[in-house]
Amino acid sequence: MKEVVKQFQREAQRVLINAKKMIKPVGWRERRIESFGEDPLECSECGNVMEFRGIAVLKKGHLTLQFANDVLAKKYINREIEIIESETYKCKKKEATRKAIKKYRFNWDQREKEINERYRVHLSNM
Repeated sequence: MKEVVKQFQREAQRVLINAKKMIKPVGWRERRIESFGEDPLECSECGNVMEFRGIAVLKKGHLTLQFANDVLAKKYINREIEIIESETYKCKKKEATRKAIKKYRFNWDQREKEINERYRVHLSNM
Protein backbone atom coordinates (compact mmCIF):
# COMPACT_ATOMS: atom_id res chain seq x y z
CA MET A 1 0.00 0.00 0.00
CA LYS A 2 2.87 2.37 0.86
CA GLU A 3 4.39 1.71 -2.54
CA VAL A 4 1.15 2.67 -4.28
CA VAL A 5 0.91 5.91 -2.26
CA LYS A 6 4.55 6.76 -3.07
CA GLN A 7 3.96 6.10 -6.76
CA PHE A 8 0.84 8.28 -6.64
CA GLN A 9 2.76 11.10 -4.90
CA ARG A 10 5.56 10.95 -7.51
CA GLU A 11 3.05 11.05 -10.33
CA ALA A 12 1.16 13.95 -8.71
CA GLN A 13 4.40 15.85 -8.19
CA ARG A 14 5.38 15.33 -11.85
CA VAL A 15 1.99 16.57 -13.00
CA LEU A 16 2.24 19.64 -10.74
CA ILE A 17 5.73 20.47 -11.98
CA ASN A 18 4.51 20.25 -15.59
CA ALA A 19 1.52 22.42 -14.71
CA LYS A 20 3.81 25.03 -13.14
CA LYS A 21 5.89 25.13 -16.31
CA MET A 22 2.76 25.60 -18.41
CA ILE A 23 1.42 28.39 -16.18
CA LYS A 24 4.74 30.21 -15.83
CA PRO A 25 4.72 33.42 -17.94
CA VAL A 26 7.04 33.32 -20.92
CA GLY A 27 8.94 36.43 -22.04
CA TRP A 28 8.79 37.91 -25.52
CA ARG A 29 12.24 36.53 -26.35
CA GLU A 30 11.20 32.95 -25.54
CA ARG A 31 7.95 33.37 -27.50
CA ARG A 32 9.89 34.62 -30.55
CA ILE A 33 12.33 31.70 -30.32
CA GLU A 34 9.41 29.27 -30.01
CA SER A 35 7.45 30.81 -32.89
CA PHE A 36 10.15 31.63 -35.42
CA GLY A 37 13.05 29.46 -34.32
CA GLU A 38 15.57 32.28 -34.04
CA ASP A 39 16.74 34.45 -31.17
CA PRO A 40 15.73 38.11 -31.67
CA LEU A 41 18.64 39.33 -29.55
CA GLU A 42 21.29 37.40 -31.47
CA CYS A 43 23.26 39.48 -33.97
CA SER A 44 22.80 38.18 -37.50
CA GLU A 45 26.32 39.30 -38.47
CA CYS A 46 28.57 38.11 -35.64
CA GLY A 47 26.32 35.85 -33.55
CA ASN A 48 26.83 37.74 -30.28
CA VAL A 49 23.82 38.07 -28.00
CA MET A 50 22.67 41.64 -27.43
CA GLU A 51 21.41 42.92 -24.13
CA PHE A 52 18.08 44.75 -24.15
CA ARG A 53 18.60 48.23 -22.69
CA GLY A 54 15.60 50.24 -23.86
CA ILE A 55 13.27 51.35 -26.63
CA ALA A 56 13.32 54.48 -28.78
CA VAL A 57 10.23 55.16 -30.91
CA LEU A 58 9.40 57.57 -33.71
CA LYS A 59 6.84 60.20 -32.65
CA LYS A 60 5.87 63.11 -34.90
CA GLY A 61 8.94 62.55 -37.04
CA HIS A 62 11.43 62.50 -34.16
CA LEU A 63 12.95 59.68 -32.14
CA THR A 64 12.02 59.72 -28.47
CA LEU A 65 12.98 57.46 -25.59
CA GLN A 66 10.08 55.25 -24.55
CA PHE A 67 11.76 52.94 -22.03
CA ALA A 68 15.21 52.47 -20.50
CA ASN A 69 16.40 49.82 -18.03
CA ASP A 70 18.48 52.22 -15.95
CA VAL A 71 19.97 55.72 -15.86
CA LEU A 72 23.07 54.72 -17.82
CA ALA A 73 20.96 53.17 -20.57
CA LYS A 74 18.78 56.30 -20.67
CA LYS A 75 21.82 58.55 -21.14
CA TYR A 76 23.27 56.26 -23.82
CA ILE A 77 20.01 56.01 -25.80
CA ASN A 78 19.43 59.79 -25.62
CA ARG A 79 22.97 60.40 -26.87
CA GLU A 80 22.44 58.00 -29.78
CA ILE A 81 19.10 59.66 -30.60
CA GLU A 82 20.84 63.05 -30.79
CA ILE A 83 23.47 61.65 -33.15
CA ILE A 84 20.88 59.98 -35.38
CA GLU A 85 18.64 63.03 -35.42
CA SER A 86 21.48 65.37 -36.33
CA GLU A 87 22.66 63.13 -39.18
CA THR A 88 19.16 62.70 -40.57
CA TYR A 89 18.56 66.44 -40.32
CA LYS A 90 21.74 67.09 -42.31
CA CYS A 91 20.81 64.50 -44.93
CA LYS A 92 17.25 65.81 -45.27
CA LYS A 93 18.46 69.40 -45.57
CA LYS A 94 21.05 68.44 -48.18
CA GLU A 95 18.43 66.45 -50.15
CA ALA A 96 15.92 69.33 -50.02
CA THR A 97 18.58 71.77 -51.23
CA ARG A 98 19.55 69.42 -54.05
CA LYS A 99 15.93 69.02 -55.15
CA ALA A 100 15.32 72.76 -55.07
CA ILE A 101 18.41 73.44 -57.17
CA LYS A 102 17.41 70.75 -59.65
CA LYS A 103 13.84 72.08 -59.84
CA TYR A 104 14.76 75.73 -60.38
CA ARG A 105 17.91 75.28 -62.48
CA PHE A 106 17.24 76.44 -66.02
CA ASN A 107 18.66 74.24 -68.75
CA TRP A 108 18.81 76.05 -72.11
CA ASP A 109 19.46 72.88 -74.12
CA GLN A 110 16.44 71.13 -72.62
CA ARG A 111 14.27 74.19 -73.19
CA GLU A 112 15.36 74.40 -76.84
CA LYS A 113 14.50 70.70 -77.37
CA GLU A 114 11.05 71.23 -75.85
CA ILE A 115 10.36 74.22 -78.13
CA ASN A 116 11.54 72.35 -81.24
CA GLU A 117 9.42 69.34 -80.30
CA ARG A 118 6.38 71.56 -79.79
CA TYR A 119 6.82 73.23 -83.20
CA ARG A 120 7.48 69.89 -84.88
CA VAL A 121 4.17 68.54 -83.55
CA HIS A 122 2.26 71.66 -84.71
CA LEU A 123 3.85 71.64 -88.15
CA SER A 124 3.15 67.95 -88.70
CA ASN A 125 -0.55 68.46 -87.92
CA MET A 126 -0.94 71.09 -90.65
